[in-house]
Amino acid sequence: MQQPPPTAAMPVKGTSAPKKIRVETTTFPEGLIHMMTAGRATCIVFSDDDLPPEGPDHTRPLYIFVGYSGRQVPSVLLDNGLALNVYHLATAIALGYAPSDFGPSTQTIRVYDSTRREVMGILEIELLIGPTTFVVVFQVLRIPTSFNLFLGRPWIHRAGAIPSSLHQKVKFIHDGQVVVVQFVGDMFISA
Repeated sequence: MQQPPPTAAMPVKGTSAPKKIRVETTTFPEGLIHMMTAGRATCIVFSDDDLPPEGPDHTRPLYIFVGYSGRQVPSVLLDNGLALNVYHLATAIALGYAPSDFGPSTQTIRVYDSTRREVMGILEIELLIGPTTFVVVFQVLRIPTSFNLFLGRPWIHRAGAIPSSLHQKVKFIHDGQVVVVQFVGDMFISA
């Protein structure tokens, strides 16, 4: 015996639902999510449309620019493999800090080459990432690097950010909108 079709779902009391939504047959699931949440972001997705021009055929790490005190700081590495945020000593000096400006630290960490390094101190600074200002706590290290700043899991988790080295961008939600920050050649783009 065939069951009758289920009763149509009704909107929750105090809310409304559109009577009809026109959807093209070529719409991807990400597009449906966007239609249903227009005006307020609730999720972050990456698709093939987010890939850099060369597609997935690269092994580049994810670098972005950030703003600090009216200046752009290039070569900011994002990677969720590190359990701290690192401020390179040379960058701190170039941006006007002296070791006497650092907060105290007794931490010793093991760096990428498995050597132990003492943290020289702690800096808490405001960074402009896309349209959003974040207060970030950094450990200052004197190490040879390919970056000026390293944003690791503390910033990534606090911002609710999703970095993708494959797509060469990071996304996070700010004021109900998905913010996309990417590095393209010599340009920094925030959408």
